[in-house]
Amino acid sequence: MNQENSWPTLILITNNIPDSSCVALAEQIRQQAGDRFILINFILDDNNPKLIQQCLEIGDDVIYTPIEQEHFRSKLLAQKRLEQRFLKTEAEKQNLEIYRQNVTLEQDIIERIYDTHCRGNQVDRDNIRLHNSPKALLSGDILITQEAPTGSVYVAIGSVSGRGLSAALGAMPIFSTFRAMTKKGKPVGKIAAEMNRSLATVLPSNMNMSLSLLELSHHCDRLTVWSGGMPYGIIVSSPDAAFEPVLSKHPPLTELSEFDFSQDVSVFDLTPGQRIFFHTNSVERSQDGNQQAFGQSDITDCIKADPSRAFSHITTELEARSQNLDSVFVELLCDVSDAESASNQAANNVAAMPWCLTINLDADDLKSVSPTPQIIRLLSNAVGLDVHQDFLSTVISELYNNALDHGVLGLDSELKATDDGFMVYYSEREKRLKNLKEGSVNISIQYENKEIKISLKDSGKGFNVKQIKKSSELDTFGRGLDIIRSLCSRLEHSEGGTRVTVWYNVCS
Repeated sequence: MNQENSWPTLILITNNIPDSSCVALAEQIRQQAGDRFILINFILDDNNPKLIQQCLEIGDDVIYTPIEQEHFRSKLLAQKRLEQRFLKTEAEKQNLEIYRQNVTLEQDIIERIYDTHCRGNQVDRDNIRLHNSPKALLSGDILITQEAPTGSVYVAIGSVSGRGLSAALGAMPIFSTFRAMTKKGKPVGKIAAEMNRSLATVLPSNMNMSLSLLELSHHCDRLTVWSGGMPYGIIVSSPDAAFEPVLSKHPPLTELSEFDFSQDVSVFDLTPGQRIFFHTNSVERSQDGNQQAFGQSDITDCIKADPSRAFSHITTELEARSQNLDSVFVELLCDVSDAESASNQAANNVAAMPWCLTINLDADDLKSVSPTPQIIRLLSNAVGLDVHQDFLSTVISELYNNALDHGVLGLDSELKATDDGFMVYYSEREKRLKNLKEGSVNISIQYENKEIKISLKDSGKGFNVKQIKKSSELDTFGRGLDIIRSLCSRLEHSEGGTRVTVWYNVCS
């Protein structure tokens, strides 16, 4: 009985034990058994109430003689079921303990990851406010910041699908890629592309990462955004609370291959006092004690009601729900007084030789090639253009789409004016492009004296350049030329509207 594996689970004790008490023997067995599961049944030929009470205090059942076979069998089967339930409960208890230990280990590992890559490494400025809940990294949520050599500030806010260690480890390539590229002042679109490439080598096919990658210029007058799979951000002005959404225009990282990935960014001109807000998807999943969600509309209403206090109000609300919430929230204030004056002259003093790139696309090329990403990859090797690739990508993309759509294919933007206009427009575009037999777009890009000249010539019929009108804030289309004008120093149409030329200053 002293051996660990020799203990029985059912013991029968009679009250006719020579030189011993059945109750005393049961007490001795209980003491030696410790926490082991043992059922002790007493077989009595005496119905003495005091003896019965003593037996039930230490044992599990009392059986009187003479014993009826079926009655005895039923009692044993009932106790066998009790034993099986106990063993099942013990097994579940052990599994839960193993799970608890694994979760604790995961939390320790994730905490080390957070300490290494996030805590203490964030940009410390009064115009940047960050909220990162303790459970955020457990769910794969990230929030990292970095100052660039030019004095601008990069912010990466996102979430890996899944939870726990797998999600946290899935975000690992993001940290090193972000730190390495932002320290060199690389463009936002290129950083996102490299993140996409590095994540694709780590994450399984059923996981992805939603991400908003931001760059706030060192003068706080321009915001550059690449966003994929994220809730929309918000730019709001004080005190009139004018509201502008920053839409997520791309799928999450790893959803597209390296060659299909788009580096296109959105660029916003900012004015002093404006505030920029971004958050992860997990914020919208938060619930209070009444299971009421804190959704995007609640966040928007809070920001519009009082932009200057919105961050405090929202983070207080999130912290009140923090028991089951993993949340990341960030506010950027356009306040140049606090933007540290880092050296931004490096990009302006680059000694680069003049060069020229010419690309001629015929009808077959126009039907099968997306030239902008390939052109940007070619320009990535050019000296002094690293910090300008996002803007150049936006400019070239807009110019090319105009040349193809309105020049070669002869599409009219007015098709977009109706409720289903965009669907009609792109359906017609696809049809005309598929049936295209003749047509061409010639692209010329020249660099000289810190200025890039981009010229596109299409084979279309042209148009009256004097009839170009500026888009209004209410227009849902036709803003392409306004974006180009905001990024370039000059824009000219010539040759009857079949050629457009822009000049981009790399010192801006």
